[in-house]
Amino acid sequence: MYMLTNILDFHFIKKHKIASVIIAYFLVGILFVVSGYLHSFIIGKDIVFHPIVGVLFSYAWPMWIYATLNHTGITFPIIVGFIAIILLVIIFVKSWYRRAK
Repeated sequence: MYMLTNILDFHFIKKHKIASVIIAYFLVGILFVVSGYLHSFIIGKDIVFHPIVGVLFSYAWPMWIYATLNHTGITFPIIVGFIAIILLVIIFVKSWYRRAK
């Protein structure tokens, strides 16, 4: 639990910029994959791949967003993905340009 609170701390983001960007990239991917499975479950669509497979391939979420936008339009996973991206950008900007008190 301590490590998770340490990672989410603004000082961790300031000190470890590349690591925090990589963690954020995978967090957005996992959120996109989980919201996709949730959307498929809600509309009653059969889930083809096991959720673990989706999480393992969450690094490809930009391509999945592009394909989803081209083939189905704006859906629940797209909205969740964009909200996650916006929130992470706000957190990074706030932590990088935060003045020391």
